[in-house]
Amino acid sequence: MKPPHRFSELRLAAAQHYFVDLAITAFLTEVEITACCAVGMVHRHIRASAGRFEDGHRIRTSDIHSVVQNGSYWLLFTASGSCYVIVSFKFPGGRQSLKHFLKVLSDGFYNTPHRLQ
Repeated sequence: MKPPHRFSELRLAAAQHYFVDLAITAFLTEVEITACCAVGMVHRHIRASAGRFEDGHRIRTSDIHSVVQNGSYWLLFTASGSCYVIVSFKFPGGRQSLKHFLKVLSDGFYNTPHRLQ
């Protein structure tokens, strides 16, 4: 487990204060969007338990169904019903991956099937 960069630590504290009244599943740092999912470091996950969703572990979300900008943050709403806050993007390329995904989302995409066969 690697600690977030100082910039991410400050943004994480600010995000937690900013979204105190909203039902957030978790906060994500060092995010990159790939294959219609977000990959990043998880923080303050509501279902954190020993070895699962602990702060600083890398996770991949389920398919992203919608994206909303709220202030300087992006909210990701996923197929599993989760709401993630993007605190910071992976460098390089994380912010560009979101821009590319927003284009894909506007054009429409096929959800990942629950089972392949």
